[in-house]
Amino acid sequence: SSFFVNSSRIGESIEISTVAFKTTLNLISNTIFSVDYADPSSNTALEFREILQVIKEELGKANFGDLFPTLAKLDLQGIRRRMAIHSKKMMNIFDKEIDNRSELRKMNDYILAQEFLDTLLQISEDDNEELDRNLIKHLFFDLFTAGTDTTTSTLEWAMAELHPPVPFLLPRKAEVDIKIHNFVIPKGAQFREVLESKIDVKGTNFGLVPFGGGRRICPGLPLAIRMLPLM
Repeated sequence: SSFFVNSSRIGESIEISTVAFKTTLNLISNTIFSVDYADPSSNTALEFREILQVIKEELGKANFGDLFPTLAKLDLQGIRRRMAIHSKKMMNIFDKEIDNRSELRKMNDYILAQEFLDTLLQISEDDNEELDRNLIKHLFFDLFTAGTDTTTSTLEWAMAELHPPVPFLLPRKAEVDIKIHNFVIPKGAQFREVLESKIDVKGTNFGLVPFGGGRRICPGLPLAIRMLPLM
């Protein structure tokens, strides 16, 4: 993308976690709303990113209530209170997206969009008892909070494997220019053999379990597998 090209030209380092997060967020927001939530010029996008970052930080904190269930109701660290505040802010953004789309759907010349929100609203209109507005918003909440972190973690791991700060094995160099798919590896480039690694993200190896494993594995794994190659 132009971002990487410009950073390369001026010799600016790139923070993989930030870029991966914004890219993942963008892919999910476009899939659901056809909206670019990584757009720096959008106030709504900026607000959403800030809320999502705070929620991720709160979810990642050690909670005394998890260790001592009898203290959970006291919310000694205030995690539940802060989560409620920021979750409500995120739900308000979802409400605006749903309201805007609902108004557009009432127009005679409206063309049905091929994305998640329109599909869910159509199902809700056909059978509100099966899928109401509250369920739709909570589904979006799960997709954004869980989908961005897991995919970002997977990409960070892959980049660390491809470009370790300190080589753990003797470096390997390409003796000639070689083309893999549409990517050219120039002569002299160093690389590690990660293509033959048996570690995957499907919960079968504890070396990498961003999506969990077993019966409680993340249901968004198929979406993430489709998104990662795009990144």
